[in-house]
Amino acid sequence: MNVRVLGQNTESPEYGKALELKEMFEAWLHGRKDKNDDVMIIPNLRLYGEEVTDLDVLIVAKFDGGLYKELPFYPKEDTEDKQESQNMIQRRVYFNSFVIALTFRKEQSAEITTINENIWLTSGNRSANISEYSKDISFSAKHFLSMFLGAESNPFVVSILNFERIPFSKYNQNEKTASFIRGKLTIDKLLHSLVLINRPIEKNTYYNVNGFFNTKTDFGKIGDAVTYFSKIRNGVGPLTKQKLNMYSKSRNDLPDYYNRVGKELLILKGGAGTGKTMKLLQLAYEVFKGGNRCLILSYNRALTQDISRLLQLSDMTGKPMEPTIEIKTIHKFIRPIIDELAEWVEEEELKKTKLILEERNTEYSKEAEAKLTRKERFSITNHLWTHFNEFYIEHLANAHKNIDKFLSDENQDFYTSIREIQESYDYVFIDEAQDWRKEERDILYAIFGSENIIIADGLEQLIRTNEPLNWAVSKGARVANHQVEFPAKSLRQKAKLCEFQKLFAEKFGTIWDVKKNENYDDGKIWVFNGELNEHMFGQLKAYTAEYSIDKYDDILFLTPGHLTEKRTEKNKLDNAGITKVVNETIKRSFSLMDEWKRMGVKIHDLTYIDRESLKQPMPGDYRLLSYDSCRGLESFAVVALEMDTFFDTKFSHYIDSEEAQKEGGMFVQSFEDKALQYASMWALIIFSRPVDLLLITIKDKESTFYKILEEINNTRPGLIQMIN
Repeated sequence: MNVRVLGQNTESPEYGKALELKEMFEAWLHGRKDKNDDVMIIPNLRLYGEEVTDLDVLIVAKFDGGLYKELPFYPKEDTEDKQESQNMIQRRVYFNSFVIALTFRKEQSAEITTINENIWLTSGNRSANISEYSKDISFSAKHFLSMFLGAESNPFVVSILNFERIPFSKYNQNEKTASFIRGKLTIDKLLHSLVLINRPIEKNTYYNVNGFFNTKTDFGKIGDAVTYFSKIRNGVGPLTKQKLNMYSKSRNDLPDYYNRVGKELLILKGGAGTGKTMKLLQLAYEVFKGGNRCLILSYNRALTQDISRLLQLSDMTGKPMEPTIEIKTIHKFIRPIIDELAEWVEEEELKKTKLILEERNTEYSKEAEAKLTRKERFSITNHLWTHFNEFYIEHLANAHKNIDKFLSDENQDFYTSIREIQESYDYVFIDEAQDWRKEERDILYAIFGSENIIIADGLEQLIRTNEPLNWAVSKGARVANHQVEFPAKSLRQKAKLCEFQKLFAEKFGTIWDVKKNENYDDGKIWVFNGELNEHMFGQLKAYTAEYSIDKYDDILFLTPGHLTEKRTEKNKLDNAGITKVVNETIKRSFSLMDEWKRMGVKIHDLTYIDRESLKQPMPGDYRLLSYDSCRGLESFAVVALEMDTFFDTKFSHYIDSEEAQKEGGMFVQSFEDKALQYASMWALIIFSRPVDLLLITIKDKESTFYKILEEINNTRPGLIQMIN
């Protein structure tokens, strides 16, 4: 018998709970000292890269030959469909192995309500769907453990919340969804809750619980999971350390505009590299320290992941009801809002239908309701939501039209996704706000109020839209705001990189007002004709070798779309009677991954899609992502692969765009000049990513983009190093 506590923070309350659990398990197993049982109790486990990032206590247990306990539970039938019984029985349950994620809640006076089999916790002016949080814990812990134990281990993680301080009379336990324990924790309560969630299956004459699909799982590798986060944090590079220090250090020199937070919309304006995003994070951190819950929103998945990594490295937790800083993409944030509004509109239509039928003395029945609304429900449920991104603008427009009516509905159920979102966050921080849609802005204003929103405005840097969004107005009315303009000076880039951007912008008449920082000298621009080879990789590694031991900060590779392999499926969708065909990307990845691996270049592929969420890179991984996703990111060195083809793609995209077609023939600039300016703005966004080295690879020496580089090189000899 071996019962161990694996943890480093010995002074934390969770470590104390782990020691109590150790005593409980030793008492339970006291008669099995000759058995090869192994119980690992892990407090304060960080799930690096997952949706839920911190666990109070994780218990991983396996028992030599199994051991039994008699418990009441709802059995699961061992059939193909695994039908669940509705009748509780009391039988011996044999435990072979299990994984339990324990969360300890501190509330003393909270109310707990069960709504549609979900458990809602309400304390003060906040409410949270605890059942959904518990599911997120299970999924995150399962995926994290699978990284170390192998996907074939397929761990089943049972998430249990312990409300030790709330009196029994405060709520009634629904035993079929018992992901929580009332009062003081005991082994009996823990195992009972376990079998109510992970329903035992009958095997011959007994009921069996296994926490792992693969019974030969090597549990010794769990030790790697325990130390993984420490290794990541101890090995971060200087660029990450600098950002961590800037973001999380205590600030005694807060600017005057910090006092505007919560009183009026705060707008931080500045060009690329002027420090807007970092200032946004600093403000969020100060607001968080004041006991608030902060939400950062971005439309860029790669940037969201980068900021999420920073928050995790700073030990930020994300438990419901407690002060935190969270980051989400706008699509992930707004989807439950759109979904709920669509359902609400449908319900309102049903109410109207019922009234009409009653006024006509027509018999109202569920069958009639189903018949009258079948087309709308079929369209919403089976088509639109399975292809959310394809119909995003359409969904957004409908949500924009209905959000105010929904929020003003006095009969609305308190426990809704939108109400929960409204109460879950005190302040919302928006990155790259100039490139958002007006519907997104207005929905945020309706839910949170403009005075609780802080935005970073990157001026003319546009990717998603054609014109910068004005956040100082909403639905035709002026919004009280305070604007701060950051000096047009790069805070991160070396001098030659800033000079190169200025010369490039002048070639196209593009506005790009970022001045070099006199504190930073040098910087390098390399232009290489051809595909990267082993020799060129050697030069890159040699040049960047002194940066850090963490490759995350060292080199950022950017790729055009044609260097990714995609597998798509065509789907015909009937949307309100209109048939549309969409190409759904089933799988996507960087096409040169294997070839680069043979040359000793290990890549974390951020172009990768396989119907899974993005995860954080492993130690020793360089980052690679598409050009379109690089906004807001930085690295000591940036490699722009086949940038001439990317430039040509953006040029062609503008020429073919609907907006260009609408402009007609009466304008000062030609289509070509405007398209070149559009493509050059994209190029300048890429050029502003590196701190020290920019390497551009060229596919076609006859391209317009390459000829511009040659012109700059002739005008300013020595600025660019041309490599053939």
